[in-house]
Amino acid sequence: CLRALQYLSNTYHVLPSSLTITEIKKNGDSPVAGGGFADIWRGSAGDQDVCLKVLRLIVEPDETKRKEIRREFYNEALIWKQLKHPHILPFLGVNADLFSPSFCLISPWMKNKDIVTYLKDHPLHNRHTVFSEIAAGLNYIHSNQFTHGDIRGVRNLLWLSLRTLIHSVGQYIGHRETTMLHCRFWVSSNHL
Repeated sequence: CLRALQYLSNTYHVLPSSLTITEIKKNGDSPVAGGGFADIWRGSAGDQDVCLKVLRLIVEPDETKRKEIRREFYNEALIWKQLKHPHILPFLGVNADLFSPSFCLISPWMKNKDIVTYLKDHPLHNRHTVFSEIAAGLNYIHSNQFTHGDIRGVRNLLWLSLRTLIHSVGQYIGHRETTMLHCRFWVSSNHL
């Protein structure tokens, strides 16, 4: 089913309408963070604070590269939607209107930020629990025939209850039998 959805989304440049969240607002006039091809905005969906990961298409002048970035974003949404586990950041949906002509992936806002920042501020927090929770999330990912090629501290967020969550799962996850995306400094040696 996932491969069929990926084929359809890549062929027709759309995502299933069931992934769309329309009642969404952004907070502020600028992003709170950014990465290689996306900006992070804080927003709200009803009474829930959310993270809006906005695809940065406008800055890429090459149309071929824009299509590839969009394809990767579609795949991230489709894969992330499939993964449901206590230690995987929940995927809430997408929105194509708020940041048009771009769109955003929506997840819960993580007040405690990433695990590296949290452990610097709270050095007595139980690290064994953190590693156990990350391992449980990775075990779940691997049991579904996926691999995450960029596990590092900034990819692990803390839920309000201080439960560790893996994020950016769709962006760095690949089927085991296919080429996966990864950061060569953080990828496990068996993937180099």
